[in-house]
Amino acid sequence: MTQKGLCLCYLTPMKTLILYYSKTGNTKKYAEDIAKAVNGEVMDIKKFKSDMIDDYDNFVFGGRVMGSRIRSLEKFIDHYDEMTEKGKNMIVFAVGMSLVTDRKSTRL
Repeated sequence: MTQKGLCLCYLTPMKTLILYYSKTGNTKKYAEDIAKAVNGEVMDIKKFKSDMIDDYDNFVFGGRVMGSRIRSLEKFIDHYDEMTEKGKNMIVFAVGMSLVTDRKSTRL
């Protein structure tokens, strides 16, 4: 909606919640860095409840990659339909690490 060329959607800041799963603390650190950059809040996915969906406009989920899967992504996906129906924005990021060995560097 506009009024004399001004978009009223920018008058109300969007609230962002960064959810994460972290076993070693690395993904939590990335989640905290993202939250700082977007002025959002951070929460472990284990503490997230469906009744919190209305409190935020944007949801970011991050988890570590292990065995070609993003850990605990299914817990985030469990809320996908409800978030979509309510017009929420969703982003997923993954954190992974692998040491480069002689064998791997040869394949690269």
